[in-house]
Amino acid sequence: MKSQKGLHEWTIQRLSAVYAAIYIILFFAYLAFHPALNYHTWRHAFDVFWVQIPSLIFLVALLWHVWIGMWTIFTDYVHCSCIRAILNIGVLLALFVYFFWGVVIIWHLPLAWTF
Repeated sequence: MKSQKGLHEWTIQRLSAVYAAIYIILFFAYLAFHPALNYHTWRHAFDVFWVQIPSLIFLVALLWHVWIGMWTIFTDYVHCSCIRAILNIGVLLALFVYFFWGVVIIWHLPLAWTF
């Protein structure tokens, strides 16, 4: 039986794009209804649990979408396996950094190296 990995990746990328589109539309709707947005209002909005969870899901969906896209581009256009591996590792490392950075921002976690 043939593997359907490509179909799985295609489905994940489409679902993540739909979720991201919905999240971004709702985000801009929030901005439209709060024209006098300042730091305290913004921070208060993201202190709510029901905003943090969809934001975290958005972050994961976005990073997963990026990973599938970059992996596909590297697989299709970079024929040297050594260079492709280096590029894949570089993208994965960047995505992990972006994930942890996003978690720190969403949950207002203190960082050890900040003063």
